[in-house]
Amino acid sequence: MKKIITKISMFFCLVFMANCCLAAQLIDKVEIIVNSNVITSSQIATAMTQAKQQLASSHTPLPNEKALRKQVINNLIDQEIQRQMVARAGIKISDSQLNQAVLNIAKQNHMSLAQLKQAVETSGTSYAKYRKNIKEQMAFTQLQQQELVKNINVTDREVDEFIRNYKNVPQPNAEYHMEDIFVPLTDTPSPKEIAAAKQRAEKLLKQIQAGTNFRQLAAAQSSGSNALKGGDLGWKKLAEMPTIFADSLKTMKPGQVVGPIQAPNGFHLIKLTGIRNSNQKLTKNQVQQLIFRRKYGEALQTWMQKLRAGAYVQYVGNE
Repeated sequence: MKKIITKISMFFCLVFMANCCLAAQLIDKVEIIVNSNVITSSQIATAMTQAKQQLASSHTPLPNEKALRKQVINNLIDQEIQRQMVARAGIKISDSQLNQAVLNIAKQNHMSLAQLKQAVETSGTSYAKYRKNIKEQMAFTQLQQQELVKNINVTDREVDEFIRNYKNVPQPNAEYHMEDIFVPLTDTPSPKEIAAAKQRAEKLLKQIQAGTNFRQLAAAQSSGSNALKGGDLGWKKLAEMPTIFADSLKTMKPGQVVGPIQAPNGFHLIKLTGIRNSNQKLTKNQVQQLIFRRKYGEALQTWMQKLRAGAYVQYVGNE
């Protein structure tokens, strides 16, 4: 009798486990196909939670759920494309490289490794997942450098021209804190596409002028890589910025928004949130490094747009 009961119990246990597995498969359904891989609903849910936490930590009002989901999905697609390229390129990050990177992060935040681990887990992320994310970002960075650095060159003429053009600016070495909303263009846009992109940028500007929070609108509508940071570009010197930005910033005051500013790859609305003056005089070598960083950022944006345009992306969910 005991054997019969045991067999029945095992049967129902197996049925229960099968139903749980089936339910998990149904819940974690495929939402998007990216080339040869997929993005699932659980990945989107996790990324949504992380995006909300990130925006909250930067005091950025959350956009509506639909707009945020679209931004999160676009970010996941870009990450998946890069992940596939990392695999094809055979890029590997060793444990020692990862350990050193995590140690550097702890030092930069004036923490011990134990304190960093505790801070990560307090935020709701497992330390193992945190390390995995750092490792992936390191691989992405190595891939980007391999693809982009070889094509970037800063000439002496560019350095001399910057120094000459900005020698009469009151604070040529100041740092500017900026936020950006980016409306993209394709590689070879038609006049109709350019007009449509400009019109969209102008509509966004009107929303800002009517009182919409800039960072919230950036999180909802910007196509820039920093959209989920509320469009925050951080602190930058003039030499790090595209000339079209630098020219506007010379006369802008904190809190002011200008645009649409047309760049080769799209239109920008920029907001100046602060100016940090510096009496440090930049050397020619420092100017060269800053111009290189600006060119690298521009090349990265264009490269990501090309990768996305060349990828096979199919939405199989409700997107």
